[in-house]
Amino acid sequence: MISSDGGQFRIRDNTAVEDRIAIGSDGAATFTSSKGYASNGAATWTFNSTNTTDRGIEIQESGTAHAKLRVDSSDNFSIEALTGSLALTGAGSGIVSVTITNTTTATAANMVIESNILKRSTSSARYKTNIEPMTDWRWLLDVQPVTFNPKTDPDGRKYGGLIAEEIAEEGPTNDAGYPLFAGLDELGRPDDVAYPHLVAPIIVGLQEHEARIASLSFRIDQLEQANVTVSSTGFPGLGSILDSVRAMLSDGSLALVKAVEGVFAKLTTDELEVKTAATFHQAVTVQQGITIIDQGDGQPYCFTMLYGSPTTIPGACSTPTATPPPTLEPEPTPSDTPTPEPDPEPTPEPTATPEPTPSE
Repeated sequence: MISSDGGQFRIRDNTAVEDRIAIGSDGAATFTSSKGYASNGAATWTFNSTNTTDRGIEIQESGTAHAKLRVDSSDNFSIEALTGSLALTGAGSGIVSVTITNTTTATAANMVIESNILKRSTSSARYKTNIEPMTDWRWLLDVQPVTFNPKTDPDGRKYGGLIAEEIAEEGPTNDAGYPLFAGLDELGRPDDVAYPHLVAPIIVGLQEHEARIASLSFRIDQLEQANVTVSSTGFPGLGSILDSVRAMLSDGSLALVKAVEGVFAKLTTDELEVKTAATFHQAVTVQQGITIIDQGDGQPYCFTMLYGSPTTIPGACSTPTATPPPTLEPEPTPSDTPTPEPDPEPTPEPTATPEPTPSE
C-alpha cells in the first residue's frame, strides 16, 4: 500500500501497520523489515544490479560523491571514502575479523597505527631520505627488560617486553626532540616501543663486539707467532726456563706447573737456571748475579755489578753472605807525656852587600 501522509511518502504491506519504506519531506528514507539474515542466503534487504562489472551504492552530498560501496567484476567488495578517511569503530571489543584471524603469513609485521591511522610500514630506501649510519647503541645497556601483566588482565598471562617511558628517556632522539624508538600519543606521552626498529642498534653493538673480538684474536695470533708463547721451540730459552722450574719442583709440586704454553706477566723465583740462550724483551731485575757458562772451558762465572762496575767472579753465583764492615785502624790513644816539639832550625844571617867604589 502506497500513501502520503504529513509530507511523507510511505510504502506498507497489506497486513502490517508499520511502514516498510518511508521517505520524509527532507528526503530521508527509512527501510523497515522484520526479516533477519538467513544462512541460506536470504537477506533482510537486497540491492540487485544486472551490471556485471561494477555494482554498488554511492553516497553523495549535493551531487558530489563522498563514499562508495562497490562490488567489482571479481566479486571483491570495497568500501571507499572518496573525500575523507575511512573510520572503523567498534563499541564493544573492537574490530573483529575472522578472515584476518584465519589468514596467516610468516613475513614480518608491516602495519602500524599512527595517530589513529592505519599505515603500511616499509623499509625500502625508496621511501627514505637523510640516510646516515647509526653508531649509538650503548644506551641499550641502561634499559631494563621487564615482565608484566596488562591492566585489563592483571591475573592472566604474563608478557615480556620494555617500558616506553624508559626507551624514550634512555634512547636517542631526532632533531625535533622526538624519541627514535618510542611512539608518542596525542598528548606527547611515550605510548609504544618500536620493537622492529630496535634491531638496528642491536646489530651495531653486535658488529662492534665482533670487530673487537676479531682484533683481540689477531693480537693473540701475533703474540703466538712472535715467540711469546711458552714452548720448547717457540721462544728461545723460555722453554728451558720451564724445564728448570719443573726440575726445581721435583719434590712433588710439579702439579703447580701444568701449562706447556702460556704467557707470564710476572715470574718470581729465588733461583732460575737457563740451559740455552734467553731473550728478554723488557726489564729484568736480578739482585745477586747471573751465572754464565764459559763457552771455552765450560766453567761457570758469576756476572754481577760491584759499586756500579760490571764484575766477573769465577764460580756460580751463590746466595751472598753478609759482608762484614771494613776493619778500621784504631786511632792512637793520647798519652799524658807531651810530645817534644822539634827544635827550630837557625835562621842564617843576611850577607852584607858591599857598597860600590866611586869612580874617579
